[in-house]
Amino acid sequence: SKNTVVIGAKDTPFKERENARYSGITIFTMEELKSQGIENIIEQAFQLAGEKTSGVHIIFNLDLLSSDIATGVSIPVENGFTEDEIIQMMDEILKRVDILTGFDLVEFNPDRDLDRKTEQMAINILAKLIMSIKKKS
Repeated sequence: SKNTVVIGAKDTPFKERENARYSGITIFTMEELKSQGIENIIEQAFQLAGEKTSGVHIIFNLDLLSSDIATGVSIPVENGFTEDEIIQMMDEILKRVDILTGFDLVEFNPDRDLDRKTEQMAINILAKLIMSIKKKS
């Protein structure tokens, strides 16, 4: 639907991107996010996802993390987002916590998380979310 936004798509084949665009889905690649800035892309994403809706539901895929800092994901990617970029992304999302209707954290794979760094990142993401919600209420 036109309110669906994908942020951080990597290696999406042209045909898939065209099918998504035809369906009204907006895709921002990792490269676009890095070149246009996290703040700018998150702002655009919330405008698109929140248009004529009662709120925005986030599905945060841990596969966005760079494989050199987070091995505990289902599909590790090289040159993914750094820890600082993930924190900045969460900060931008949480500026809009009042319009969030849901937040799913997905793709954590503890069998691959050799140093438990991915687990710690997941905990940090959820802690930031909980603290933001707690401050708003």
